[in-house]
Amino acid sequence: MRRQRRKIRVRNARVESRHVEGPAQRQRRRRKRRIKATIVMLVVTFLVVGAAAIGLRAVLGTGLFSKAPDYPGPGTSSVSIQVPEGATGQDIGKILEKKGVVASAKAFSKAFNANVQAPAIQPGAYKLKKKMSAAGAVAALLDPASKADLKVTIPEGFTVKEAKERLKKIDQFDPDEVEKAFASATDLGLPKEAGGNLEGWLAPDTYTVTPETEPADLVKTMIEQTTSKLKEHSVPPSKWKEVITKASILEKEVNVEKYYPMVARVIENRLAADNADTAGKLDMDSTVLYGVGKSGGLPTSEDLKADNPYNTYIHKGLPPTPIGTFSDKALQAVLSPAPGKWMYYTTVNLQTGETKFAETLDQQNANVEELKKYCKANPKVCEN
Repeated sequence: MRRQRRKIRVRNARVESRHVEGPAQRQRRRRKRRIKATIVMLVVTFLVVGAAAIGLRAVLGTGLFSKAPDYPGPGTSSVSIQVPEGATGQDIGKILEKKGVVASAKAFSKAFNANVQAPAIQPGAYKLKKKMSAAGAVAALLDPASKADLKVTIPEGFTVKEAKERLKKIDQFDPDEVEKAFASATDLGLPKEAGGNLEGWLAPDTYTVTPETEPADLVKTMIEQTTSKLKEHSVPPSKWKEVITKASILEKEVNVEKYYPMVARVIENRLAADNADTAGKLDMDSTVLYGVGKSGGLPTSEDLKADNPYNTYIHKGLPPTPIGTFSDKALQAVLSPAPGKWMYYTTVNLQTGETKFAETLDQQNANVEELKKYCKANPKVCEN
């Protein structure tokens, strides 16, 4: 019994000794706990941050919050672009990105939406620069000075040769393509009544040339306008060539609008006459000049002797083709000539266009003498 009690006492003493800790022991145990807690917190934080980074990378990869590429500006070399009708900011941005104007369509769309005036951008051609900032591109499109639509004017009285040379001067047109367009006029809508000759079928007007315009487009439009004009005036196709030829002569013969109907009457009277003085000949200087490749002034004695189909002092009736473009006023005068018996007319002042009409040869000779006096006083005007 005594041994057993002693063993119990020893065991109890050992248990009690385990629960008795000094200050140093307690401090070590607390430090271990803090270190363990810190390690756990760092592990958890690392896991959370890692997961967030993976998620953010996934979001950024979709482009939802990525910064759109943009040039600093102000730009480098020039480039022409076309803004189509009804284009949105996104549409314009794609066009500019493709042309190298902006770094990205997204950057342009952002700048477009940030500018309250951007919806006022008009369709048409613009001259911009490559590598512009998106904001700079928006501002340039709002600036009227950036508009790049070219205007080319084909005046009344222009011949095919003159119209062709004018189109060749347009920078964006290849001269060979211009030649090709004029040579293939039949494929561009030239009516069979023209007999394959483009002369007289190019409507005079001021045309807009965009970066997408080709020479063939322009020639086709000119032909369409001429045929449309004839249809508007109810001219039957069988009369198209005759009417155009008369109108082209009238356009070259007169430079004062009020005389158009009167000269148109002279043309009709001469074509119908069978008297000895005219014998069905027009005697028109404009056709003689066209026949020798001139476009203005008065014909010389050599020009009047030149025997070609356009010399209406030698050949009866109308010349084989029109001799140039004509205005709507000239067309209307041909279709509705003024009443009168005039057989002659003479422009006695080439600067003002003053013209005098005559029914008899004597009256005409008096008018011609007046013209001679004018030319003696103004030789350079009569020579040009």
